[in-house]
Formats: sequence, structure tokens, C-alpha cells
Amino acid sequence: MSTRPGGPRRAAVELRFGGSSAALPSIAGRALHQYWSLLAPHFRGIFLAPQWRADGTGINWAWREPATNTPLSPAEFATVRKRLPGAQRSLAAPPPDTLAADPRHAAASHAQIQTCTGEIIATLSPLPASALAAYVARTEQGPLLHSWGLSPALTPFYPDTLNLEIHGTVFIAGRPAPDHQIALANDEGKSLTRTRSDADGRFRFLGRVFEKKFSI
Repeated sequence: MSTRPGGPRRAAVELRFGGSSAALPSIAGRALHQYWSLLAPHFRGIFLAPQWRADGTGINWAWREPATNTPLSPAEFATVRKRLPGAQRSLAAPPPDTLAADPRHAAASHAQIQTCTGEIIATLSPLPASALAAYVARTEQGPLLHSWGLSPALTPFYPDTLNLEIHGTVFIAGRPAPDHQIALANDEGKSLTRTRSDADGRFRFLGRVFEKKFSI
């Protein structure tokens, strides 16, 4: 268990389009995630809401992570697995005018959407806990799934820490000391990354570097 001072923190995963980006499941030429307004009444208790970048270059999922963050218990994994087919059953009986209510959804059929979500659930449900955990975000509303529809799951990052850094100056006998090795360690004493002081004794660890290795 890890407890951070200052309460919950923002976490996110993001898929940027282009290059070797994972393909999004699509229906009628539109990503399934663009039908979230139709899926939300059925899946908001198990899937995190997807968010599109304003410039259209990517998609992300964001949440607030509790101050006390613990690995999911077997009972919590069981609840996640139970909610997946439950959401799919709920989707099986939508109001008759759900698709017609938004002209953007006119090209899709309920059967297509149901098939697409069914394939996602069929992929996630049998995953062992160690693999399913990569999709699960412990949020203030309970465990919810990010990266749904993608394989593999995206890696979480913490936006508030990306511009942070650890820096300082090494002094020996009151004078700046160049070319000394500095190790960044966690609270268990495990070395996470290293650097060396420059000609003036200064050193710096960039936030983006140590955030991937160190729970702040």
C-alpha cells in the first residue's frame, strides 16, 4: 500500500494517433469511443469515459486516484468481471430512439455497437488478474477500466508531475563538487535512476524521467 500526502492526484492514459498507434475499434467509419453518449448509461459503472483531444490527434482517459492506493483484491477483480457482462446485458435493451436522437449516429446500428462492445468484453473478461490489472484504474468512484478497446493497455501517467523536477548542488567541504554520482531512491532505499553533478556541482532529475519509476 502507498499513501501520498495531499489527497487524490490526477492520473491519465493517452493514445496519440499516427505512427504505430493501436487501432481503435470502429463502426461505420467512426471509432466506437465516439458513441460514448450511447454507451454511458450502460457502461459508466465499469468503463471510464473517453475524451478526445481538442485538435483531434488523440484520445485519453483521466481519473482521480485516491490518496491511499492499494492493489485490487480478488473480490474487486470479481466485481469488475461481473460488471462487464452486466453492462452488456443492459445495452441489449436500449430505448428505441437512442440512435435516432443524435444524427451523428445515424450510420450505426444497435447490433453493430452491441457486437463491438461484446468483442471487447470477451477479450477482457478471461484475462488473468495480472493482465486485467493493466486496464483497471482505482478511482474515487471505485475500480474502472481505461484503454478499453485497445491492446495492450496504455500506461498511466500523472499530468501534475510532468513539469516537476528534483535538482540541487553537491557540496564537499563547503565547495561545489563536480562529477559526483547522485542516486534517486525510493522510500525502501532502492535506487531508481542516477546522474552526475556538472562542473558547478549541480544535478537535476526531470519529472518525466523519474515519474515512470517512482511513485511520488
